[in-house]
Amino acid sequence: ITRDEGIKENTMLDNEGAALFNIFSIITYVLVSLVLTISVLFYFTKNKRLQWYTYATLGLTYWIGFSSIFLITIDIATAIYEKPTSEGVYRFLYILWQIVYWSIQFLAWALIPYVQVYVEQGHFTVIRRILFACIENLVLYILFFVLVGAIGLGILIWIIVKSSQDGADLKELFLKGIPALCLQASNIFGLLLLIGFLGFGIVAFPRWLWNKGNHSRRLKYLQFKTSNVTNHLEEIEEDFSIIKAQLEELDEQLPHEDVAEGKQLTCRRCVNKMLHKFNTNPDLVNIKASKLNDIKPIKKSYWALVKLNRRIIQDLRKLSQKNHEINVTEREAFFLQDVLAAKKNPSRNYIHTVIRPLPKFLDRKFIQRIRYIFWCYVMPWMYRILAIFCSILGAILLWCEVCQTISNIFNRPDLNLSPYSHIVQLFKFSRILAQLFSTCIILYIMVVVYFGMFELKVFKYYSLIPGHSDAPSLLYSTVFLTRLIPALLYNFIILLQVKNAGSAHDNVAFFAVMGSLNLDKLVIIGQIGQQFADYFPLLIVVVALLTFIASIGLRFLSFLMNDIFLYVFHPSKSKSAIEDGERMLRSARRRWFRERDIEDVVLDDVQIDGDENFSDASLESLGSDSDDFMTREERRKRKKKKKKKSTTNERTETINGMKFKVVTHDDDDFKSDDEDKVRKDQQDRLNRLFEKHGKTRASSRKSSRF
Repeated sequence: ITRDEGIKENTMLDNEGAALFNIFSIITYVLVSLVLTISVLFYFTKNKRLQWYTYATLGLTYWIGFSSIFLITIDIATAIYEKPTSEGVYRFLYILWQIVYWSIQFLAWALIPYVQVYVEQGHFTVIRRILFACIENLVLYILFFVLVGAIGLGILIWIIVKSSQDGADLKELFLKGIPALCLQASNIFGLLLLIGFLGFGIVAFPRWLWNKGNHSRRLKYLQFKTSNVTNHLEEIEEDFSIIKAQLEELDEQLPHEDVAEGKQLTCRRCVNKMLHKFNTNPDLVNIKASKLNDIKPIKKSYWALVKLNRRIIQDLRKLSQKNHEINVTEREAFFLQDVLAAKKNPSRNYIHTVIRPLPKFLDRKFIQRIRYIFWCYVMPWMYRILAIFCSILGAILLWCEVCQTISNIFNRPDLNLSPYSHIVQLFKFSRILAQLFSTCIILYIMVVVYFGMFELKVFKYYSLIPGHSDAPSLLYSTVFLTRLIPALLYNFIILLQVKNAGSAHDNVAFFAVMGSLNLDKLVIIGQIGQQFADYFPLLIVVVALLTFIASIGLRFLSFLMNDIFLYVFHPSKSKSAIEDGERMLRSARRRWFRERDIEDVVLDDVQIDGDENFSDASLESLGSDSDDFMTREERRKRKKKKKKKSTTNERTETINGMKFKVVTHDDDDFKSDDEDKVRKDQQDRLNRLFEKHGKTRASSRKSSRF
């Protein structure tokens, strides 16, 4: 065997081993993607049941999304460690990317938008919902093409003129160039989304981690959130009361289903279905019809009822979401109050809480001590260290975004300044470590992008809530996921600078499918696309710097105005919202313990405001139960009790031969000995609270009933 034949044989063996390794990696990643998909769906929907078609769409999208992330790491490792790349391995990866890439495009622009419109349809039959979901999507795409039609027509004319001057074949241009232009427009749209969400998330995510490590600040945020969510709940309930009044009025006007005919029969059935929701849904049972006189009546037409039903579906989704959100917020706030009380009294050496109790087999003194140390001292520093670590990762990420631009400016394709690229090169001895490192980096980028997307609240109508996310919000997130993934993968390859000098990324199979934004058939447009591809990472850095400057400016204004959470146009509302949320949480905590007949030994020790300068009014409110923060049932009982009249008893008595009429009154508000005892305990509690804060409580002051 000659030397050349030996080298060739060893190369063939290496390529066969690499192919087997790639197949093993793909199978492993497919299974891991399936596990991650099930975990994500369970995490967001464990307390919320969705329709089967929603689960199928979401599961397919998440599975393909995770698979594409893992597949890019295999593609990059193959491009780096196998030079030249085996034709069989390259062909295998190319076929996989064809399947994954076009599946993502189909999900992003066809299936998910259709399902998203379908689940929010107000029609009353499945066939009508399917039909009008197709029509609505078609109308949206037509409007989109009409709005951008002028620009597209101008570009098309320009392409035809330039191509005719260059002697290009117009038939080949239309068959290959125009579809390629549309495809790259989709990719550029994804890059624009990536610029905004990644630039914002790189700064916002570490800041969120840092703030979460501050228990006092986190508690104030929960107070602010409680007030905000409660206001939204009141608006939604008021809207439902108006809808119920409209339906009841329409119910009286329409004939019964047995005698109704034609359009009246259709309207009667639609009204019955909507009234059935109010009678069976637990969130709507206690909603009372509004008694306002200026309520606009509903027209007796099918389309008016469809519009009303869609409004009910949307409001019902928001009502369920806000109710769950307020419950989760209250429980987290109660636990933070217990943690702050334990931290204030270190002599206890444990967290006295019934909000998150330990299991019986773990309820031991040393475990309670470990839990106390972890939540009071370890957890805040853990969040801060994690925030610093993410800040360093973000700074390196921004530098890597600039590295490609620097090499383009100096016309040095071989200039590699990316730290992530050098780290991957260090793992040449182990492809597994290189792939794991690449997977961790790209997963972190995805987390940052998703955090930026929902933190920006482009559409406040949607939000992801762990355990209680609804179908429209999840579908909304998957639409952005599928439109971002190609741009995210492209940007990740640019970060690692995986390309050969003077070549068009010939070792990366992903570029053969997606393209490098350099349209070969359209010379002029290709140059513009290449310029955008080379310099768009600078826009990510610009957005990140603007976000950082804005956060520093808001913090400075917060320091000057003594206010933590500033509204953009109404700074004074933030402080009042925190105070309202504080009172709401205090009242909710008392109700929570009273309903379970548990003594709350922590409330007296909690400094909700974060300082010791309590006013007399705030101390008085700690022991009072204001009517403003009672539940609807408590308010109703209190109101009914006030309206009750005393019972009158008459009897006739004879004294010295003369008859007298004796009238006695039995007061319904008679206080029992138990009520007097509760009042006395309440007064003692208030006295202790005032004494604890060095204040003297006026004897003439009366607190409301507990």
